[in-house]
Amino acid sequence: MLKVFFDELDVVAKSNLSHVAKLRFAHAETVIPMASLLGIRGMASQLPGNTLYDYANNPWRGELVAPMAANIQWDAYRNAQGHMLVKIYYNEKESHFKPACDAAQISPGSFYYDYAGLKNCYLKQLPGLPGLSWLSVPKGK
Repeated sequence: MLKVFFDELDVVAKSNLSHVAKLRFAHAETVIPMASLLGIRGMASQLPGNTLYDYANNPWRGELVAPMAANIQWDAYRNAQGHMLVKIYYNEKESHFKPACDAAQISPGSFYYDYAGLKNCYLKQLPGLPGLSWLSVPKGK
């Protein structure tokens, strides 16, 4: 799914506006792993491998991560310099991508991320995941 998001934005980055709206519908079983993979703040709280999850030791709650009609939305924009920016909404609220990608924010705390920097962040942070060899950032983007 992450590959599909980046593939669609790559097409839009090349000014092919036939891809500006792509809608996919899924259940919590798809939204929860995607939110975790994206590292959306508060959606991917991990415990040490030898610790069992319970409500007392972890703030993660399925009903908050994937409530009824949960959704993930990426909006793409072009700034005055022609650079593509991306903004994420999680359950209709402006959200941040994972903290490791903060360097891609156009300014500290901003909800807008430089697309090339964001894509590069996921490329660098997730090299061990199967199927991510497709991620590459074109030079000059």
